[in-house]
Amino acid sequence: MVDVTKYAGETNGGYIVMFKSKDAASSFANGNNMVTYCYEIIDACAGKFTDQCIQELQANPNVKGIYEDGIGSASELPGSNPIVGLANIVLSRATNFPFYYDSQAGQSSDIYVIDTGVYLNHTDFGGRARWGATFAGKPNVDENGHGTFCAGLTAGATYGVAKKANIIAVKVMNSTG
Repeated sequence: MVDVTKYAGETNGGYIVMFKSKDAASSFANGNNMVTYCYEIIDACAGKFTDQCIQELQANPNVKGIYEDGIGSASELPGSNPIVGLANIVLSRATNFPFYYDSQAGQSSDIYVIDTGVYLNHTDFGGRARWGATFAGKPNVDENGHGTFCAGLTAGATYGVAKKANIIAVKVMNSTG
């Protein structure tokens, strides 16, 4: 029996159900009109399911987990000194060494920025950014700035850790973060 993992904050009344295989997820989605979205990256479906449906999913041997679909938010934008955060990636706070960039880091890699979206035309991304998906019910743009900031730290030309990586925007938060 799979337990339902409760979300500590506000929810949208729906659930995300993770399956043990893509086939199990597809089979469930094809036979269920309560499914509102099927993920391509993970073997999961989202929707607003009845209590009876949740009970059946809990007993289903093909289900890996059931999670309340929560409404998250981005924290405030960090300060104006990204160097401090970058140095902490590889060094303890007790040291005082600079962060060294690997000029080839991220080559042939994709980074999914799951946040408020990403401003795809930012000059720091050099055409390496593209839109993946939107789950926040808003347009495919970053109306907040937090996602673009995170994309810059992960793969931007100026401060990015993986300067050669492709950026794929996945919007899960709206303009309020």
